Amino acid sequence: MAASLNLSACPGPAPADRIQPAAPDARPPRSQYATEVFASPEGSDATGAGTMANPFATLQRALDAASYGPPPRAVWLRGGDFFAAVGAPFGGRAIATPRNSDTTVATWPADARQAVLWGGGPPEGLVWRPVGRTPGGSDVLAATVEAAAGPHAAALLRAVAAAAAVADAPAPIPQLMVGGRRMVRAQFPNANPETDRFPLGYYSGPLHWQREGPSGASAEVKVTTPARTGTEWGAYSMGRGGALARFEGSGEQCFWSSSPPAKVTVQSPAPGWTPRKWESVTGGVASALHGAMWGGWSFGLAEQAAGSDGLTLGFGRGGFQEARGWASGRGLFVENIQAELDAPGEWFCSLGPGAANATLFLVPWSNSSSDDPRKDAQVVAATLPNVLRVEGSAVGSAAAAPPGDGASWSSSGRELVRNFALVNVTVGATAATYMHAYEGSMSGGDWSVHRGAAVVLDGVQDCRVDLCTFWRSGGNALLLSGRNVRTVVSRTEVGYAGDSAIVIAGRASLVDAGSQPDVPVNTTVDGCFVHDTGVYGKQTAAVASILAIGTTVQRSVAFEGPRQGVVFMDGLGGGHRVQSVSMWRQMLETQDGGVVYQWDRLPILSRSFQGVAVQHREAVVQDSILRCDAGCVWPVDWDDGSNGWTMQNVVSMYGGAKNFQGHSKTVTGSLLVYVNYAAANGFCLISDGAEPGLSGYNETFANNTCISDGQALIQYGACKPSDPLSAPMTHTSGNQYFVGVDPDKAQVCCGRCNAQGTDHWSFSQYQNATGRGAGSSLSGAVPKPAAIAQKARAMLGLPSPA
Repeated sequence: MAASLNLSACPGPAPADRIQPAAPDARPPRSQYATEVFASPEGSDATGAGTMANPFATLQRALDAASYGPPPRAVWLRGGDFFAAVGAPFGGRAIATPRNSDTTVATWPADARQAVLWGGGPPEGLVWRPVGRTPGGSDVLAATVEAAAGPHAAALLRAVAAAAAVADAPAPIPQLMVGGRRMVRAQFPNANPETDRFPLGYYSGPLHWQREGPSGASAEVKVTTPARTGTEWGAYSMGRGGALARFEGSGEQCFWSSSPPAKVTVQSPAPGWTPRKWESVTGGVASALHGAMWGGWSFGLAEQAAGSDGLTLGFGRGGFQEARGWASGRGLFVENIQAELDAPGEWFCSLGPGAANATLFLVPWSNSSSDDPRKDAQVVAATLPNVLRVEGSAVGSAAAAPPGDGASWSSSGRELVRNFALVNVTVGATAATYMHAYEGSMSGGDWSVHRGAAVVLDGVQDCRVDLCTFWRSGGNALLLSGRNVRTVVSRTEVGYAGDSAIVIAGRASLVDAGSQPDVPVNTTVDGCFVHDTGVYGKQTAAVASILAIGTTVQRSVAFEGPRQGVVFMDGLGGGHRVQSVSMWRQMLETQDGGVVYQWDRLPILSRSFQGVAVQHREAVVQDSILRCDAGCVWPVDWDDGSNGWTMQNVVSMYGGAKNFQGHSKTVTGSLLVYVNYAAANGFCLISDGAEPGLSGYNETFANNTCISDGQALIQYGACKPSDPLSAPMTHTSGNQYFVGVDPDKAQVCCGRCNAQGTDHWSFSQYQNATGRGAGSSLSGAVPKPAAIAQKARAMLGLPSPA
């Protein structure tokens, strides 16, 4: 007899009041603008007047002119390519910064093509010639780059020279685009990082990782007040100095005080490795995954030494692209080594004396006109990491911050930019930032973060990014940094970002993020389409929320990423909402995580409630489809200390519900499908770290449907068979369980399940021993896929297929 799914118990689609309103169109009629300034790729900053008939050439010049006119202001960009103004010295001010509030930057509505803002431009004077062939028969091309040829050629030379010193100093890495496609710095093993996921493109043979002697012990800063009771993570601590010197962006601070390796030996002989020693490793970078697959590292190569045991590579700067550190890595590839220029899609730039000229080598992806620079393929060198920064300005001491949502707060002595909008604009390639400065974990999560992006909003209120496209950013695509009040990112696509798509990151002074708030509040990501993130960085996400309050991610799609889809790094303020999203194929290159993820390891003061306190508001994941793939374990992963969350009306595919060292969470009205297909051990519910009075209490799993073709149902990791109620246990009731075995063989584990079955209960024994499971049913027949899909559609209010 076919298994029966109870459709009448479905909560149904989300009520209208759950969904935040869509972002209004940021383009009011032209009659509403008091000031209008035009820029065009065919314009001139020297002779232009900023009119439609006589436009400026750059966004920076147009913004400067608009700032002198009355608000509201519009900067209209005509369709086409706006290459970066790179005439300033490398690292100088060569990006657009609006001076005033009430400014909209948008593509002129009548133009069929969007304006494209690039983080670089085409190097001038390139004449391509064949200089050889790869082992596979592709042409190797070369062109001379002369600083005197033009500003973009000179910018490429400066960027390549700076990147050659990444073993010693932070620098962006130039990206090369040919025919719109991202080229790969010459690397071994050969791979396309946009499409090849670990282990493809990594040498996975025998590797011996070594840590050098201590670089000075890290100091630990402890704050005893405020502290949280009723949690395993009640006190604040932060490491400083020593090995944490690698985190240049956060003053050599990090929650974790461990370090990455200092060198690796590629042991010979080994399959897939030809003994080699390169002429030079200057400017080379070695990358690997974290030993536990929790992220990735990149290191500037400082030295090489060939010995009887293999080739040893010594590292300079690096290992800061994730925060935990580890004694060993997993896999390895090296890049920017000229001798490895041997495959389609690769490039290398060899500097001449004094960096006044260079030879640019590349192997086209193909000999088609769209890929070959000798034909129609345009070469663009992305040398700047930003195309737009919108920043509040210093005004003296910070104003007192009132309670509430902080609508009129100033932060850290800054006047906020208000009502800025970026609309209907494409942001093209920017320089890669994986060897730039990173901040260590400042709020207890495992992540480090580069506080930069192609577009940065820092110190703003009521600003929006709408109908935009971010394409092949070298690092993060969009950063909402520091004080952001009610920022909206809507109807925007992010594809092939080097790091994360959208980073929402506040600042705190140790435990204090409340007295002078410099954190994002009530950010909304609405109707966005994110895919193929983490081309370079492997500890990345579609949306990362760090030291932020009230982040909403809704009506959005995300897929193809190396780690989480949405990650909340801490419990600051709470009030987060993930709803009406569809996310899958995350965790493709890492392990031990989930599609939606949170840690809550540190008490941090905020103004989420009245006054300054460490308490936070409730948060929710609801009305969504989340699928576990690859290294994913739980679709919603509530990790260390997470509390105050509800998961409601979620289709959770290939993984069950989780609590680890947390408390006060509810999973209700959800459909958990084939939970034993994930990397986890196949439970509908698992609760570990349940210490009396500290974790595991106020946990509820009720009115859900869980489907498994295995025999595992629930695991209470801290439970003792001799005294099952000595540790907190999740309350369960009203659930439907479908298993692929005789129902009498279905298991609830008191303690971690063992092969001997000494800690196993049958479901009826579990009910009798604990008083849990009231009103629940257990069937040995797994529903057919069509019936599961029907229930999922009914839950989410989706129509049946025609």
